[in-house]
Amino acid sequence: MKRAIKFYEALAKHASNNGHAVDLFAGCLDQVGLLEMKSLPNSTNGVIVLSDSFVTSIFKQSFLRLFNKDDQRHLQMGFNATFDVQTTIARNFAEAGSPSIAALFDQETAAVLMARIAVFKAEIDDSPDVLRWLDRMLIRLCQKFADYHKEDPTSFRLTDNFSIYPQFMFHLRRSQFLQVFKNSLD
Repeated sequence: MKRAIKFYEALAKHASNNGHAVDLFAGCLDQVGLLEMKSLPNSTNGVIVLSDSFVTSIFKQSFLRLFNKDDQRHLQMGFNATFDVQTTIARNFAEAGSPSIAALFDQETAAVLMARIAVFKAEIDDSPDVLRWLDRMLIRLCQKFADYHKEDPTSFRLTDNFSIYPQFMFHLRRSQFLQVFKNSLD
């Protein structure tokens, strides 16, 4: 396994340096080696779709969505694109709880970023440490942006653009991305 991981990491570095994205689509219940190959899509901004069969609806939908086209019939892909993520820490500590930050909060994007960070942390740390980290991050967010009265749990309120973020974190904590007991490596 270590030799295979090393091989795919070198291949991923080569593909990334050349600007290639590597997507992996697997339709099989057996282990197909995604654990060994995960550096390919991770390093090249590719995607992984694993299903029990190539004929399931979720597999077909995911495959077709990758090749969506815009109104001019161009693929909706970014080739050699880069993006910059600014967090509240990067902006200014003093305005972290300000209404302007709260108004711009995108809970779906935040959930995706937290999931990616948590999965990365889970590969390095123990699962309980990652779960505690997720809990602390959610508590910090609620302390800064929720309206509540101390000692009155019924007064707790989040604005609409924060309303489903705690649910995302609830399901992330219980997902197979972080709770891997009795799951195959793939």
